[in-house]
Amino acid sequence: MLNLNSLFDKDVISVNNASILGEIFDVEIDENSGKINSLIIRGKLRFFGLFGRKENTVIPWHCVSVIGEETILVNIESNNSKYLLE
Repeated sequence: MLNLNSLFDKDVISVNNASILGEIFDVEIDENSGKINSLIIRGKLRFFGLFGRKENTVIPWHCVSVIGEETILVNIESNNSKYLLE
């Protein structure tokens, strides 16, 4: 069984290009069914944080391939703006 808190300590990695997308910042849950809709990764800092952050990255739950002990593998392409908002 998956504990929601255990998601927040894992790195998210794209299986398409093996890039590390970041760590889970938040999750979006369907309030009617209680199921996870998407994972949200906090935007990267711009110029050491002086200019704020980039937009958060939203990964739909159906793109999650594997949840491991330390990582989450997702099957999306990093340049696909339909799934990633940067």
